[in-house]
Amino acid sequence: MRTGLAVVILLLSACVSQTTLDGQPVVRETDQPQRVAAERVALAMAYMERGQYSQAKANLERAEALDPDSESLLLAAALYFEQVGDVDGATQSYLTALKRAPDSADLRNNYGVFLCREKRYEAAQEQLLLAVNQPHYRQQGSTYENLARCALQAGQVNDAERYFGRALKYDPNRTSIWLELAELSLSQKRFDDAGEALAQFHAVSPATASSLWLGVEIAIAAERRQTARHFGARLLLDYPDSKQAKAYRAKNYQ
Repeated sequence: MRTGLAVVILLLSACVSQTTLDGQPVVRETDQPQRVAAERVALAMAYMERGQYSQAKANLERAEALDPDSESLLLAAALYFEQVGDVDGATQSYLTALKRAPDSADLRNNYGVFLCREKRYEAAQEQLLLAVNQPHYRQQGSTYENLARCALQAGQVNDAERYFGRALKYDPNRTSIWLELAELSLSQKRFDDAGEALAQFHAVSPATASSLWLGVEIAIAAERRQTARHFGARLLLDYPDSKQAKAYRAKNYQ
């Protein structure tokens, strides 16, 4: 089961038309401060993606001098401290950011993800719920999925299932959640629920080696050998060289 949580990044669409990563910077600091700050933030994010953190920090500092209340800057600064492993710096950055932009759902989502990674589950869920309840927020599906994963990490299985369900209502295209729900039901020996969730996945997404193997596992656990052979036959036909097909042959389910 996947455990990754998703942060919201608003920065990458910013234009960096007047600067480059490898050449001499030509951002004109006398131009419109907010636009130049956005370019600096976008450049900082590009440096972070390349692991060049000193350059990222320099651009964030220049952006802060130009537009200290920019939401993109606040998000980027917190992500910078997270990526360099400075937990105290990230915490302080998020708290400062939320003082400046208390209604930012994106900030609360990212702060919630950060808190969950730090195993501060109750505080994390509080921030994530504040995010989804913000008016005009458009990322409820992603944030509810974050809530579900955080609940799973906290051992709150029922809450996780409820949040996964809400994520699907807000964003039906998050089809991988059906696999998560199937795995979760299988782990609790709720085989009918597991099979139904897997069927929902196959109704909206092409079968994968992983989903077919999950079908085998559910059927075997439920002592439905014929169903297991059905999934196994498709697995061998469509993905003969996959690790799942090799596992199927090794267990001699044929």
